[in-house]
Amino acid sequence: MKSSQVMLVLLVAAVAGLMVVTHLDAQANKPVGGESIAVCNVVEVLNNCQKAKDLTADLNKERGRIEAEVKTRTAAIEAMTKELRLLEVGSAQYEQRLAESQRQAINRDAWLKFEQSKAMRMHQKFTREMYTEVQKAVKEVAKSRGFKVVLYQQRGSLRAQSTNDMRMEIAQRKVIYSDDSIDITASVLSRMNAAYRNKP
Repeated sequence: MKSSQVMLVLLVAAVAGLMVVTHLDAQANKPVGGESIAVCNVVEVLNNCQKAKDLTADLNKERGRIEAEVKTRTAAIEAMTKELRLLEVGSAQYEQRLAESQRQAINRDAWLKFEQSKAMRMHQKFTREMYTEVQKAVKEVAKSRGFKVVLYQQRGSLRAQSTNDMRMEIAQRKVIYSDDSIDITASVLSRMNAAYRNKP
């Protein structure tokens, strides 16, 4: 083999080796996760999406209805209590009115407990459904933008008052820092509102 051919072979081998080393070096310095990780503030989405606002308004109406009924029933019980003061203690009429007021008080308390339990179940059901919808929207946005993992990101300053509560709040935060470019919260919120508006 001529010396010029040997030099050419060595040169090609050197260039190939340099390319391999450069590629390995680039892989070693590539950030872990790269652009495949996004963040989303799920609580912000739940607080601000229109469906959640409408459901909250409905729940507040139901709460108002319950409170109004409790006031009505309580007023009736108080009226009977005033009547009792005008009756002779131990008389048949007194005993009858006393039993009636006690019966109504027990009925009111049992009714209130039932209505509160029903309202709580409704709230839990809505929250579960809303979270499922958020998960779906997060998945759709993440896939459309090429993200493979979405982490929960809570922004803003600490709200706790005591040191122990602050430490607990810090421990609950999953992401310390993220660039705004990978925050998909606004996109998820927009997608959920659009789906809610277009729902038949």
